[in-house]
Amino acid sequence: MLLEFSLRNFRSFRDEQTLTLLAEKNSEHEETHTMSVPRSEEDRALRSAAIYGPNASGKTNLLMGLRAMRWIVAHSASRLQQGDDIEPVDPFRLEEQSRNSPTMFEASFVVDDVEYQYGFEATREEVLEEWLYSFPKGRQRRLYEREHHANHPEGKWNPGEHLRGQKMQIWEATRPNALYLSTAVQLNNEFLKPIFEWFRDSVRYIAGSNLESAYTKKFCEEEENRKRVLGLVEAADVGIQDLYIEEESVDISGELPEQLVSWLDESGQREDIEEFLSRSVRFQHTEREDQQGLLGLEEESHGTQQYFALAGPLLDVLENGYVLVVDELDSSLHPDIIREVIDLFNDPEANPNGAQLIFNLHDTTPFDRDVLRRDQIWLTEKFSDGASELTALLEYAPRKSEALEKNYRQGRYGGCPIPRIVQKAKFLSINE
Repeated sequence: MLLEFSLRNFRSFRDEQTLTLLAEKNSEHEETHTMSVPRSEEDRALRSAAIYGPNASGKTNLLMGLRAMRWIVAHSASRLQQGDDIEPVDPFRLEEQSRNSPTMFEASFVVDDVEYQYGFEATREEVLEEWLYSFPKGRQRRLYEREHHANHPEGKWNPGEHLRGQKMQIWEATRPNALYLSTAVQLNNEFLKPIFEWFRDSVRYIAGSNLESAYTKKFCEEEENRKRVLGLVEAADVGIQDLYIEEESVDISGELPEQLVSWLDESGQREDIEEFLSRSVRFQHTEREDQQGLLGLEEESHGTQQYFALAGPLLDVLENGYVLVVDELDSSLHPDIIREVIDLFNDPEANPNGAQLIFNLHDTTPFDRDVLRRDQIWLTEKFSDGASELTALLEYAPRKSEALEKNYRQGRYGGCPIPRIVQKAKFLSINE
């Protein structure tokens, strides 16, 4: 369960911004759209969060920040060698001070009913600071703090009394470009393993604009999962009655799709690339269809391809209580399907394990208060200096009865483009 995510000096986010999934204390869809958290009986977490904003306002960069943090945790000790750049670190480039300053990521989350706060600051060359705290029964415990910067060239290591396992040995083995958390798990520290695995396994990122079907094909390996995917596809009313996953020989000598490589890389299965590419999917549309009448995935509409590719991640995340991060959820999908996908997470019966959905989109259908609470909506905006800002809709104090979608489209909450393309085109034409 993710509670908060903060970042600073990452891509267009120069200043520190925080996305919170802690619900405001109100009764609006409380029993469906929120869930309890260990910190207290009163606090609740949101099951989903939507991010709106104009093109190039920072929506994707915010989600990429969470993805970058996950990658550095999962791979800094295992994939990088001494002297390698920490490539996901990408500071704000439009001013010199930011280019030469570290990037910061921090997340608060729940693992095994214990809340943790973990974060780090890093340049592309080294990790400068790293910290981890736990909050059993709401009380803060320092597990460790680490500093490594110009004022402490030898490094500064401050473990807490509640950190278990080897401490100094792991600290001494941690490279400047690796996280202590990642190194500790590489050296078999069992105490920190659940925290590491939460980042590696529970945070799933997919790009809706270029979804790769390998995730769903892999998920369909088990017959029960294939039936579940089929059920989800049938429910979308796209005319499909059955689907088949088949093996075929493929040529992998060419350039591979970026999204596929990214997914395999993040899931730790890059070595199995030939196995993934050798799977094809074919769809049956009528009861009397023979093998010659089956259609391949590439023959279906782009919307059907997108929805099939999304089905596997959806079911996997819902089953395991993961956090699904989707860039451009509305890419090629009908507004009614988008609403249904969001409802999957907001419905406790469909989502009994507390999975969460964090997504950005342009479609304003979810502004309907039956789909999202007001505290589930966030807005991004980029200003004249090129820096993005994240703002909760609640900061505009919208009333319960307010026409949210209409007001958003009119620019009353910011985060909505007001294009003047036609006027500009006419002006350019006149002045040619």
